[in-house]
Amino acid sequence: VHLLRGDAARAFESAEKSFGMSQEQRFSLYAILSRISRGRAAGDLGRLEEARAGIEKGIDEARRNGIGFMLPMMDSWLADVYAKMGENERGLSMVERSLANTSDATGRSWEAELHHQRAQILLALNPSKVGEAESHFEKSIEVAHGQSAKSMELRAATSLAEFWRTH
Repeated sequence: VHLLRGDAARAFESAEKSFGMSQEQRFSLYAILSRISRGRAAGDLGRLEEARAGIEKGIDEARRNGIGFMLPMMDSWLADVYAKMGENERGLSMVERSLANTSDATGRSWEAELHHQRAQILLALNPSKVGEAESHFEKSIEVAHGQSAKSMELRAATSLAEFWRTH
């Protein structure tokens, strides 16, 4: 919840506690999710190398343990870290791969955010791709609205309004 609200410091603290408790109690799924959440929070705090390493390790552990139900979200968080590190092509590639694999319910649950992220990375890579970026912001709103995902819809609508203001 802290991650989605943009409170990276509290998210990191919660993920640290959850990770320790999960390891102590041998809750491997929660340890993996806590590692990835801790990585995401570290990225939001500007600790990008720590974030990349933590999320990559968590994703590797998830795949080794056959945990695939949250991979689109995990991959998008890693793509965000790559984009923050200036590796926009790598981030965009991850987002596009995730979008291509949104056939299951968990992939579709993160689809709105993937379109939002794709628009942002496209603009970072090539500011002249305004039409394509705008269509992804609009698709993000459409998907979120269809899923009654109000916070994602608001996030995408706000980004689209900011996009219109600057372009």
